Amino acid sequence: MPVSNVSLTDVTVAARNGACQNPRVSQRTLVVQLPRSRAPELKQRLSQADFDFRPVPYALFSVKGEGVVATFYESGKLVVQGANPELFLEHWIGGEASDSPVGAAVPKSDAPKRTTRSAGTVAASSTSSTSSTSASASTSTSSTSTSTSTSHAAAAPRARSAGADAGSTRASAADEAIIGSDECGKGDYFGPLVVAAVRLEPGQAEKLRAAGVRDSKTLTDDQCRKLGAALRGTFPHAVVRLDPPRYNQIYVQGKLNDLLGSLHAEAIAQLARPGIHVLVDQFANAKLMQAKLKHLDIRLEQRTRAESNAAVAAASIIAREQFLSALAELSEEAAVDLHKGAGSPVDAAAERYVAIHGREGLVKVAKLHFKNTQKIRGGRAR
Repeated sequence: MPVSNVSLTDVTVAARNGACQNPRVSQRTLVVQLPRSRAPELKQRLSQADFDFRPVPYALFSVKGEGVVATFYESGKLVVQGANPELFLEHWIGGEASDSPVGAAVPKSDAPKRTTRSAGTVAASSTSSTSSTSASASTSTSSTSTSTSTSHAAAAPRARSAGADAGSTRASAADEAIIGSDECGKGDYFGPLVVAAVRLEPGQAEKLRAAGVRDSKTLTDDQCRKLGAALRGTFPHAVVRLDPPRYNQIYVQGKLNDLLGSLHAEAIAQLARPGIHVLVDQFANAKLMQAKLKHLDIRLEQRTRAESNAAVAAASIIAREQFLSALAELSEEAAVDLHKGAGSPVDAAAERYVAIHGREGLVKVAKLHFKNTQKIRGGRAR
């Protein structure tokens, strides 16, 4: 959505309407084990009916229609989601379905779906810059980016710390351009690690506050989705997303903050220009980000609870919106409602996932170093 076509009014409307929730549609999931040899014949029959075929990773095919989504995985498991999955199985599979059930019907949330995604990166809007982690951070898998009106020299002076003058910096924030960055997914077993940065020009911070933009932790998921989309269509921003497969490949025990610092630095670099004020919600020793950003000519400030600043609050909302979107997509692909956080609902979801995809499939959806992995019972390798 071009900047010229979106105003702060859109952000205000999203903030006011964010608490409105669409009525939930009760959905259930049924899983049956079938011989892989059934797939071609079933696919041929479904292709002659009113079904839309869609690509799903690790699936022989997936269709949507008749009020259900049905996915035939390479493992031979057929996963059917909808209000009445039994009707689909009775019609298209017959008695064989009741002879080989591997999963009981379980509820599934009506999480929204994303329409565009490529491995390791988030689709970029016309005003955003989005990429996977950079090669210099040793975390790159692919990248997608568009112009963000950035300007910073490769051999710029060392980043200057603004921490010692935080009081005067905050007082003048409304009168200067500022970049704020924040992350989401650090404490979530399922889903990616996402960092977002937002650049505001003088005077925009107060307007954002008036529009209801605040720390994403004080907003509902639905509010974050609506506000995040409005913010991305209005302000220069950058999103860096590290999906579970790549995360598990490069994660080093005890070095999470270093990895997170690389993601913040990449997002900030996409928006930086000489001398600009950069505010990071502090998550580690200040020297970490100073080192990560030393090649940029910026005035760096780090402090806890930085979401009180409008730029960081906007970044926190976009990061959470992108995380929620990615988690919903993974849930749909897996036919399991993958929960946020790392509590008991997450453990239950992990066991459902393993029952369908096997324990080895967790690398595609989860951060394996979490203790949740060791809690999972059963799950045969395919």
